[in-house]
Amino acid sequence: MNLFKKKKSINWTRKIVAIMMVIALCVPLAGCGENADKIAKSIQLETLKQVTVWYTNDKYAPYLEYVAEQVNQANDLIEIKPQLMDSENYLENIYNNSIHGSDAPDIYIMSADQLEKANMMGLVLKNNTYASYYNEKNFSKAAIEAATFDNELYGYPLSFNIPFMVYNKDVASKVSTFDELYQYSLNYKMDDKNANIKQIFDWDVSNMFINYCFSCDSIDIGSETGDDISSLSVNKEILKKAMEQYVKQKEQFGIARGTNVIDDTSTKFAEGTMVYTITDVNHLKEIDSSSVNYEIIKVPKLADGLETSLMSENVDVFVSPYADDIEVAKAVAHCLSYDYASAMFDKAGLLSAKNSVSEDSKDNNKNMVYQLFNDSKCQAQFMGQMYYYSRYEIMIHKVWDGEDITTAVDTFAADFVSQK
Repeated sequence: MNLFKKKKSINWTRKIVAIMMVIALCVPLAGCGENADKIAKSIQLETLKQVTVWYTNDKYAPYLEYVAEQVNQANDLIEIKPQLMDSENYLENIYNNSIHGSDAPDIYIMSADQLEKANMMGLVLKNNTYASYYNEKNFSKAAIEAATFDNELYGYPLSFNIPFMVYNKDVASKVSTFDELYQYSLNYKMDDKNANIKQIFDWDVSNMFINYCFSCDSIDIGSETGDDISSLSVNKEILKKAMEQYVKQKEQFGIARGTNVIDDTSTKFAEGTMVYTITDVNHLKEIDSSSVNYEIIKVPKLADGLETSLMSENVDVFVSPYADDIEVAKAVAHCLSYDYASAMFDKAGLLSAKNSVSEDSKDNNKNMVYQLFNDSKCQAQFMGQMYYYSRYEIMIHKVWDGEDITTAVDTFAADFVSQK
């Protein structure tokens, strides 16, 4: 009898252990997947619904195909049809096709800086069905601001871009200022460990987006929300100091404008022939797939009191008011933005705007990028905003090419006053 009880106790113990193991295995999966198919499964349909998705960047193709397959497996009455389109006259083509009813998109992927234009053309619906998901718990402030115009949420944040510095950990260390980087270059010595290195530091000094961080928070275009056209200003004194430090790097590192674009410098870093460079999210996959032991850091400050300021580019999914089935279109937009976000980097080589992709990751470099993204300001979305960014680009080109800094900055600042 005692033997029977002992065997019975052992059997129950084994069952409990087995159950606990199943729970332990299932819980992490539920946490990572967040029941991604839930939205697709919940849509009750009687006939097949095709959702046409327009996009202009072919990098998204593998991700769109993946989501289309996942959604269709979850609900075989939803079929997503991605269509790669020309970026020229993109919104105009969406409008014309929608009005004339010929092959118009139900949802479309677009840079968030075009939001006001799309809104004025009547091409966006509010993101209200799934609005509770789109908060600073799940997305950065910059992502939410970019998806919002005039206090109304329209976009479903998809991906983002932001600049950062990378360095080769095997031959160098983290720097917090450009002076530290320069001192490293002065003391650099060749040995067996760094035999492949051909250049200490270079970056694309012509690229407006990469170099906007050197404005050091001296420029306001659209306020924190990015949509206030009345909020335009330049702190000339800070900008002049920033440009003085910025142009110093030309002589210290022997960098010529126009010699290397960001594709070149990122590839050289990934090949292990450059120690430091400034790159962005769009080039992260190439670096991450390389054999370089790298670390991502914020672009160093130019000098004391001149911290670099980060601006992010945001890409969102938008639902057309001309969609064949608006509720299904909204569900698909949400699936692209939220439900399957964890597959974005693997499939498209881009980073999802969703914060939990970082929270679920053990990759310190990706986590650092998300931290920088959370601290960034979104690129302005009001119509005509690119004028100001293009004028900044012209200004930094002039400064780099030797024009008097005071003259270049004063001319740039005058544009802000004249265009108000």
